[in-house]
Amino acid sequence: MNNPRATIAPVIETQRTILRAHRLGDFDAYAVMWTDPVVTRFIGEAGFHDLKRDIQPSIEGIPEAGWALAPAIHGAGFATEVVGRVLAWGEETFGSARTVCIIDPENAASLNVATKCGYREVVRTTYHDAPTILLERLP
Repeated sequence: MNNPRATIAPVIETQRTILRAHRLGDFDAYAVMWTDPVVTRFIGEAGFHDLKRDIQPSIEGIPEAGWALAPAIHGAGFATEVVGRVLAWGEETFGSARTVCIIDPENAASLNVATKCGYREVVRTTYHDAPTILLERLP
């Protein structure tokens, strides 16, 4: 993840969304979204990161995908649309590379999105003493 383009928040568009860096005017909607227990139950962001997680097997240095959407748009296909476009951006930015994501086994919606976007289960492990599924997407 040493690509300079990866350090600048891009503008990524899908058919129905525009993903961009947060702005001050987004604060109220952002605060509402992140105080909703439906969103924070399975925490994530739409994009890639390398959080240096203490997890086995290690995923350090591998682009990790994550996503969270406001409850008002859950179930409308936005997650699959957004994650698919973020993955395409990742391939444009990082090249064709392995990416991973970790998902709580009870988060059926995100597991469904991950599967639709080409992720496959690698191993069931733990993260912060909670059951976690590590998935990967190969080039």
